[in-house]
Amino acid sequence: MTSKLGLELKNKPSLLDGFNILEVKHQRFDEIWEPVWGEESQIRNHYHEMAVFLNHASTDRQLIIRFRLFDEGLGFRYEFPV
Repeated sequence: MTSKLGLELKNKPSLLDGFNILEVKHQRFDEIWEPVWGEESQIRNHYHEMAVFLNHASTDRQLIIRFRLFDEGLGFRYEFPV
């Protein structure tokens, strides 16, 4: 089965395809912070990130898909710059 990243917006052009990659940035992040309350006195925030900057050709809409790989799993989010 094929799985796609993309969005279908009501009354707007589809954002499932038609993108061009403008840039890809990689970053590492590692910090330890102290929560105000909770069971842990320190929490480590450590991940590798890849941000893919895209342009939708037909609408000239910009989109960033940000992937973060943690020791415990993977997360991603869509960002729409203004």
